[in-house]
Amino acid sequence: MQPEVKLVDIKKLAIEKRVSIVFKDSRTGNAWEVSKDGVLRKPGRALKSWKDIPSYSVGEVLSNADEFRIGSDEEQKLLDRQALAALITETFTVRGPSTKTKKDEDE
Repeated sequence: MQPEVKLVDIKKLAIEKRVSIVFKDSRTGNAWEVSKDGVLRKPGRALKSWKDIPSYSVGEVLSNADEFRIGSDEEQKLLDRQALAALITETFTVRGPSTKTKKDEDE
């Protein structure tokens, strides 16, 4: 069974890591990109008119996505669904309560 990957988590990861993330269904070739600002668009360009809207849905592509390209223009990594889910978990797992006090933060 494939791990669940949610669009909101991909957006949070893109913003947190300041990278773009392209998710693609390699069977159909359909893809979407989340920019480093968390904006969803067709890979490589923004939608400029109603004619640019693809015939496939974001949910459809995300549920079947098996390729996740994460990175900047200079450096990209290709991850599968499990590796992306692990990266999301690792990035947003709380590492326990902070030991800093209000006094420490003010200094």
